[in-house]
Amino acid sequence: GSVLLGIETTRSENFLGLFERIEASGLTYEDITENEILSNFLI
Repeated sequence: GSVLLGIETTRSENFLGLFERIEASGLTYEDITENEILSNFLI
């Protein structure tokens, strides 16, 4: 199934390593930063 996670960091460059590890593990993800409808669920 699907999961919606909200991840906060003080350094945006941390996301590069996170996304690389997610891709290496074979998982799929979608960055919803620019998706106003989905990102409103986190607020």
